[in-house]
This record gives sequence, structure tokens and C-alpha cells, in this order.
Amino acid sequence: MPLLSRGSPGFNALYRVHQNTLERLVVFLPLLWMAGQFWHASAVATWGAVFLLARHSYWKGYVKSPGDRKTGNVLTMLVMAGLFLANLLGIARSGMV
Repeated sequence: MPLLSRGSPGFNALYRVHQNTLERLVVFLPLLWMAGQFWHASAVATWGAVFLLARHSYWKGYVKSPGDRKTGNVLTMLVMAGLFLANLLGIARSGMV
């Protein structure tokens, strides 16, 4: 029996939110840093703020009920996809291709 299944449901939910956020940060932070090389700092900071709001939404939804995390997760993925596309466009504009 896994160790997490014996803990309190509230702790397990918070632990899983924390782990999921760490997994997303591994992709998000390099994308954010790279976008900062190509775009204005305030635009990149806005993407970062939206990411924080998305993670907050994910956290609130997951703690309420694991099924309610969808909005935060989708918004997180949209932010990362937007940063990825911004980086591709920045690379193309800079002539690095």
C-alpha cells in the first residue's frame, strides 16, 4: 500500500499540487527565460503572472475536489504553449534559424 494513501486527504491533495507544480516549473522557467531574450520584459512578466494565477486556480480546484483542477491545468498548459510559440517566433525573427 503506498505511503500517501494512508495520510490525510487534505495533505495528499496539497502534496500532489506541489509535485505537479514542480513538474511544470521544469518546463516553464526555461521557456520564460528564453522568451525574456526575445520580448519586452513586461510582456514576459505578464506570462509569468498568468502562470501564477493558473497554478493558484489549479491549487484551489484540486483541494476542493481533484476533478476541479481542469481549469488551472488547461490555463497552465496554454501559458506554456504560448511561451513556446513566442520563443519560436523570437528565434525566427532573430535569424537564428
